[in-house]
Amino acid sequence: MDTKIINNKINEVINSDQFKELQWKVVDDIFSSINTIEFENNDDLKLVMTRIRDTFIAGLNYESAKQFLNLAKSGAV
Repeated sequence: MDTKIINNKINEVINSDQFKELQWKVVDDIFSSINTIEFENNDDLKLVMTRIRDTFIAGLNYESAKQFLNLAKSGAV
C-alpha cells in the first residue's frame, strides 16, 4: 500500500476529535487520581508518571499486536 495513503489514514485518526478526547480523558483521569497525593519531591511525581505511561504504552502495544495478528489471520495483511 502507498505510504501516503497509510500516513493520511494515521493523520485522520490522530487528528480526530475522538482521539483528542480520549487523550484528554486519560490525562484527566490520571491527574484527578493523583492530585491528592503529597509528593515529597519531583522524583516521586516522575516515578508515578513514568509507571503510568509505561504501563499504558505496554497495554496499547499488546492490544495493537493482538489486532494485527487477527488481521494477519484473516488474510488482510
